Amino acid sequence: MNDQTTTNSGPNSALGEMIYREGSMGKRENAFNGCKVFSATMIHQRVALGEAITAWLEEAKARRPGFQLVDIVVRQSSDDGFHCVSACLFFKEGAAKTTGDKRRG
Repeated sequence: MNDQTTTNSGPNSALGEMIYREGSMGKRENAFNGCKVFSATMIHQRVALGEAITAWLEEAKARRPGFQLVDIVVRQSSDDGFHCVSACLFFKEGAAKTTGDKRRG
């Protein structure tokens, strides 16, 4: 199972800057400054994916100040031999500053 956490720290952004995701219909309550990605291709990984996500969420809520889950996107893709499931958890945490209406896909 693969998972990674990303915060907005690209070359054109200040760390902690809020990002407004396409598809969120421009709602400010869906702004985020972090993303955790889980993915699994093997059957035993897919079976355990929900438990891994739940464990990460519980730890994040306990250890990160101001943690708030704002959106979840789940995707499934397949070919002849494999089925991949991915879950992207978009969250905001801390006292991040909010700037203009920047959108990223």
